[in-house]
Amino acid sequence: MQATWFDYYHDGTQDLFVVHDGFAESRLHRNYGFLPLIDQARATSFHDIGSGNSMGIAWGDVNGDGWEDVYITRIGEAGLYINLAGDGFLQIEDALGAWRNGMAWGTVFSDFDNDLDPDLFVVNTSGYDGTETLLYENRNGWFVDQSRTAEASFYVETQGLASWDFDLDGHMDLVFPGHDGPVRVLRGIPDNPGNWIKVSLKGTTANREAIGARVEARVGDRVVTGYVSGGDSFCSQSEPVVHLGLGDATRVDQLVVHWGGSAIETFGALSSGNHVLVQGAGAPAGTSSEPTPEIVQETPQLSAFPNPVTADTRLRVSLPRAAQVRISVFDIRGREVALVTEKVLAAGTSTVALPTDLLRSGIYFVRMETRTGVVTTAVAQLH
Repeated sequence: MQATWFDYYHDGTQDLFVVHDGFAESRLHRNYGFLPLIDQARATSFHDIGSGNSMGIAWGDVNGDGWEDVYITRIGEAGLYINLAGDGFLQIEDALGAWRNGMAWGTVFSDFDNDLDPDLFVVNTSGYDGTETLLYENRNGWFVDQSRTAEASFYVETQGLASWDFDLDGHMDLVFPGHDGPVRVLRGIPDNPGNWIKVSLKGTTANREAIGARVEARVGDRVVTGYVSGGDSFCSQSEPVVHLGLGDATRVDQLVVHWGGSAIETFGALSSGNHVLVQGAGAPAGTSSEPTPEIVQETPQLSAFPNPVTADTRLRVSLPRAAQVRISVFDIRGREVALVTEKVLAAGTSTVALPTDLLRSGIYFVRMETRTGVVTTAVAQLH
């Protein structure tokens, strides 16, 4: 039902994974750098996942060991396969807590709360058995169902699913179509989110879209890994930008780009809250350079959650570097009605309380001024 390419063996070539409906065996076609590709499904213990009517596929580093693991949606119970450092796959019977599926289709790994671990989202054809959409939070390698807690549980008839940062606030959003209804967009507004960095890759000599490239961010004693996918989930394409959650860290100590083949490129420290562009095919394997990638997005980001506002509403501020900020609230006539804060905020993501008790019913504009410019977001007070 779905095919995807990624380098499970880390030899610089892209391997082809194909999962099937109808109780057919799924396939893993190993790329040895020449044709034909060789089916290694049985040799890697990957072949039996088709036994449950496999639909969609997602891949990501579930346990933080730097190797791509595979999650398969099915009818009933999902399949999770842990990559044994390229020496095959180990099926985890309970899928590390993310076993429950209905008639599941699209699925994506993405670090929705920016805490260094990839979380998981699954969409179902709810008319089959009533199973709604599922959000599994990754807590140090174990998945916890947070669908209802995070208000991410919906009864829908859908199959496709993709993740994308539509509002450029550093928090991944989701989009999925309805069979007979509107397209749904779920905006990512996690409580107490961590910091982040985004990386766009552009090849200059080959593979211009950098499909299959792997990005490793060294953050203290952790290594966070992201990938450029050429299509996965179910008949879907997520944003071809590598999004990495950094937790409390305000910078990446080192960024390593594995372009494919023998091309590897290494970069020095980068501040969180940035979207960087890396262009080139890299240096020969084993070499180390520390050029400075181009900063795509240095604009400070401002958003409010929840919105319409409640007594618990907070402003989320993302800064590429520490800066003096002035945040104030204006009514629709352009009058300043409240000064929220005026101080230096650290690089990365900060939260600031919004004085909702000073606001009557209506629409307001929150304005943040920094040395580099002004950012505004609208909020609604309903009472």
